[in-house]
Amino acid sequence: MEDNTTLRTLTVSLLEAAGYSCDSAGTVLDATDRIRGNTYDLVITDFDLSDGTALNLLDRVTDDGTCPRIAVLSAAARAQLKGAREHPRVVAVWAKPMRREALLQNIAGLVAIPTTKC
Repeated sequence: MEDNTTLRTLTVSLLEAAGYSCDSAGTVLDATDRIRGNTYDLVITDFDLSDGTALNLLDRVTDDGTCPRIAVLSAAARAQLKGAREHPRVVAVWAKPMRREALLQNIAGLVAIPTTKC
């Protein structure tokens, strides 16, 4: 999830080139609808979106099946990210900018971990 169209397009292209299937969303509302209707190995979201934050997204996502693992990627100050770091569904908080190789390595490590039930 990224509200900047250019960054969202580049990220999807990078991940698809690395062999991942991707969906994208630019708002908390759109992301909520996509997460509720699908199963994902990993959800990567910017902390600040145009209609809210990653914490708003986490509050809105409720499902009875497999919990999505959520990684927050942000340039926000560390104090702002404290709530995200403490949320049980957040498996990683990454700082922007991040090198392509590091991003792909981090993603590979997280998707290799089996999912858990809520």
